[in-house]
Amino acid sequence: MNEQALNISTGRKYWIDVLRALGIILVVLGHVSKEPNTVIFIYAFHMPLFFLLSGFLFNRHRYDLRTFIIRRSQKLLLPYAFFYLLTLLWWWLVECNFSPPPVCSGITWWQRLIPLMWGSNINGWMSHNIVLWFLPALFSTEVLAQLLADYICCRKTIFAVSVLCAVFGLGLYTKGIEWLPMGLNVALVALPFYVTGWMVAERVQYWTHVRHVILVAVGCCLLLLIAVHAGWATRIDVASGQYGCFLLFLLWSGVGCVMMIAIAIALGRVSWIEHIGYSTSTLVIMAIHGIILRIVIFTISRMTNVGTGDLRENLWICILITMIVIGVCLPFVWLYKRCVNKLICRCLKN
Repeated sequence: MNEQALNISTGRKYWIDVLRALGIILVVLGHVSKEPNTVIFIYAFHMPLFFLLSGFLFNRHRYDLRTFIIRRSQKLLLPYAFFYLLTLLWWWLVECNFSPPPVCSGITWWQRLIPLMWGSNINGWMSHNIVLWFLPALFSTEVLAQLLADYICCRKTIFAVSVLCAVFGLGLYTKGIEWLPMGLNVALVALPFYVTGWMVAERVQYWTHVRHVILVAVGCCLLLLIAVHAGWATRIDVASGQYGCFLLFLLWSGVGCVMMIAIAIALGRVSWIEHIGYSTSTLVIMAIHGIILRIVIFTISRMTNVGTGDLRENLWICILITMIVIGVCLPFVWLYKRCVNKLICRCLKN
């Protein structure tokens, strides 16, 4: 089981695909559920997990800075622009016409376009698909990491500088500076997670003892559940800089990340989970799940005569809705790979 999970001989770490899949499932579940403890539990670590996971794949020697920026722009910023405009078009043509009036009131069409160029949810003008904030923020985080790796040789020094960047980023939030371009506020705070992922990646892949991995996963899960129910962990929102006590945020996000890594390794190779966890799959699911879940929740509410609020406060129903949403997203993943992704590649080559 462990050889399947790690497949060290081929150089591919399958547990990363599993981990990414588990992460995107939690993202969707966190957006479906309105049950307070469920939301607090998921939000405690799910976004730090994605920055940590991205750090696992970082290679400081692969590209020079200019090439790195170009390639990451192609992978992150072009899809960001595509999905931003696509979901905005849906918002204007469908949701503004069929949803209650407050949905589209108060924000002009040109204000909706500013976050596309700014790269963050400035003044809440990205509300049609707010989750897209992650792509520019991840881009900025990766560029900062590459800068540190290019100019600082010592890994310990790089980590120390990343922590200072996080402190500076927190200072910006306390001064009311929330929406720097390209999600730079988030990137500064997320940088230690990304750098940590880069530094521990090689050690994690040898974490192979089955019983130890399961015990770690169960222990971390119980610890986090106790923290949530005891009120030690509070609602975190990385996008808007709501961290509460930052030391507790670091503690519970670390516990949650270790828990998820242990679960991913313990699961081993599960083909359907890996399919969800491929980078293109998680990109598309992240970008369109908001629209899909609103349609699914509305449909189930009408079919069952149960209010949407009641549906979203039942954990088991939320899990069911989450799996339906991801299932509906998968054909769009195939369509994106077959059409949009190839078109982008052709345009870049020309």
